[in-house]
Amino acid sequence: MKLPFALCIFVTALFAVEGALAQTSTPGLQSRLTFQDNTQDPTKKVHKDYGGQPCLRYEGVARSHTLNPDLYDHVVSTLNKCPTRIKVKLCYPGSDNCVDADIPAYGRKDLVLGAQPKMKFFRYIATEKF
Repeated sequence: MKLPFALCIFVTALFAVEGALAQTSTPGLQSRLTFQDNTQDPTKKVHKDYGGQPCLRYEGVARSHTLNPDLYDHVVSTLNKCPTRIKVKLCYPGSDNCVDADIPAYGRKDLVLGAQPKMKFFRYIATEKF
């Protein structure tokens, strides 16, 4: 019995997806990323879209280095959901260690705030410029 070509491709793709899912859920496999909570001040002025929602969405992550797992990059990913470019300043609280960036319209930018040894968790403050 011969199977139609399209059915063969579907079955092959199904087994490929199942194998990929099994590989990602392997016990003992540890991610190099530690996600951070959003530390935005609700009283700060922010750019808003037509529905009144904030244009920028922030996600912080501590990413360990491959060669030295005790050294972490503090990365803040910023997503702009609006049609205008927005300037933002990211800082550690109470510090002059800041990063300035232009987030393109409908774009995303990953910014490295700093690198610290054994500092898996960090806080950041984002200030949008008008």
